[in-house]
Amino acid sequence: MQNAIRYELTILTAPDKHEQAMKEIVDMFTECYDGAEIVKFDNEGTKRLAYSIDEYEYATYTYLVVDLAPNKCPLWCITQDLDRMEGVLRYLAVPPRKLR
Repeated sequence: MQNAIRYELTILTAPDKHEQAMKEIVDMFTECYDGAEIVKFDNEGTKRLAYSIDEYEYATYTYLVVDLAPNKCPLWCITQDLDRMEGVLRYLAVPPRKLR
């Protein structure tokens, strides 16, 4: 994808709602956003949390690398949708690192 910015996303989902949340996330990138492409999708598995989130002691970690066209699909649109998704406990979006 030309002029795309690559982001790394780590998404923590509730273990009992993981399958539905991941389906919604993949659909969001493939169908809803023009200018977004999933480059890497890695399910890291279920791990114990350092502290409980919404009464969950465990979360399923998913790592994504996505290319976003800044003029068509800004990052804030995606984070806003992740905030609204049921089953998503936390997420972290990291912009690309610049080499010096």
